[in-house]
Order: sequence, then C-alpha cells, then structure tokens
Amino acid sequence: EKAESLYKACPVVSGAPRERQSASALFTQREALRAELNATDTAGDLLEETQRSIENLSKDIATMERDLETAREARTKMLADEERQTEMFRLRLQNTDGHATKIAEIDATLQELDDTNAEVDAHNRALEERAAKQDAYRTALARAKQLDDECKRLLTAKDQRIAAANMPIPGLAITDDVVTLNGVPFADLNTAQRIQVSAMIAMAQNPTLKVIFVREGALISRANLAVLQELADQQGYQLWIEKFQEEAGSTGLHIVEGHVEQIDGKPAPAAQLSLI
Repeated sequence: EKAESLYKACPVVSGAPRERQSASALFTQREALRAELNATDTAGDLLEETQRSIENLSKDIATMERDLETAREARTKMLADEERQTEMFRLRLQNTDGHATKIAEIDATLQELDDTNAEVDAHNRALEERAAKQDAYRTALARAKQLDDECKRLLTAKDQRIAAANMPIPGLAITDDVVTLNGVPFADLNTAQRIQVSAMIAMAQNPTLKVIFVREGALISRANLAVLQELADQQGYQLWIEKFQEEAGSTGLHIVEGHVEQIDGKPAPAAQLSLI
C-alpha cells in the first residue's frame, strides 16, 4: 500500500528522456568573434597613431629643411601605410559588422541553454524516479498477491483440518475469531455450558488419564459442580476438586504445607509422602 501511494503521488511525466545540448561550440564561436573585434580595435588604434605621425611630420617639413627629403619619404611611406591600413580597417569593420549583436544573442542562448538543460535534467530525473517507484509498486503487488495466495492456502488447510477434526461435543466449531457451540460464541454460553464444553475438550485431549482436576473449586457453584460430576460419571473419569478450607472435611485429601494430613476425615499414615 505504501509503494502504491508513493507511485500514485508521483507526478506524471510523459515522453522519452531528452539529450542535453553542448555549449562548448558556442563558447568557441564567441571567443573567435571577440578576438576579431580586439584585432579591429588594434587596427583602429594603429590607424589613429599613423594619422598623428603624418600630422606631426607635416608640421616638421616647414622647419626642418635638412630632413625634408627624409621626412617626405617617410610621409610617402606613411601615406601608403595609411591607405593600406584604411582598407584593412574598412574590411575589418565590414567583417565584424553585427558581431556585438551576435555575441549578445549567444549570451542569451547560453542562458536559455542552461535553463533548458536544467529542465531536461529535471525531466529525466522524474522519469527515473517514476520508473523506480513503478517497479517498487509492481514488486509490492506481486508480494501482496503471493501473501494473499498463501493466506488463502492456510485458511483452506485450516478449514479442512477443522472439518476433519473429531469434535468432542456435537455442534462445537472453530471460526476465525471464536469457539462456538451450535453457532453461539463460547463467551455467550451460560456457565454450565462453558464448563461442559471445557471439560469435554480436556477429556478429549487426555483420553488415557481419566482425571478431571478443578482448581479453586470453592468458586464454582454446586449446580455447576453437579454438571462436572455428571460428565465425569458418564465418561468414567474421576473428579478432583481443589478447595481452600482451614479444617479437614469428611471426604477428600486435606493438604497442609505440601503434606497430606487427612484422608476422608481420618489422619494420613505417618509415612505419607509430601505432594510438593
């Protein structure tokens, strides 16, 4: 029952287990784009530095006649470098157009990927947990059926043994809960009937030792003792009744501290052995 309740309380998850997505390729692509942006920034810085150098050299031409030719050659070279670097910078700007937007999209995708993978993990764990609880539930059902079959077998065997038993009293039966006599529970029988049933069962259990021993006989009424006496006479049994009294009676054994003191009102032989 516990396994069944756990199984039924488990949330229902449909579908097959899903595979987790890898983020390594996106991380690699993002780093490559960032490297290109950094190179573009470097090219821009280089272009700005070249342009500043051209400006400084142009100013020096007017005041430095001696180095004019050298400065002009340097300027010509710088102008060529500027053209090359300008084209390079233009191409890099063209190639990296939209990179920042793509990086932001990749970051958003990575965040969504983490959320998706967390959902996939939760889904797969739920499937595994449900499968485990379903197996436990099926095992419990199988065990319950096994125990139920065994109980039925034992009940059938018990009923067969009861049916085959030789009851000492007609109408005596045994149910799951009580002993009955003609369909009446033993506890609902009157005192005489209970004494009769108990005595007959005792005699059936000890058919060779034909003695009925009654403890605390002083608590039994004369009428019920008469019932016992009649049963003992009918079945050939002796009736031994234990009673407490200070003085010895005219019949029976009077025992004091484990020794027989009198028999039928007469002193017992001196050699009488202790009964305890």
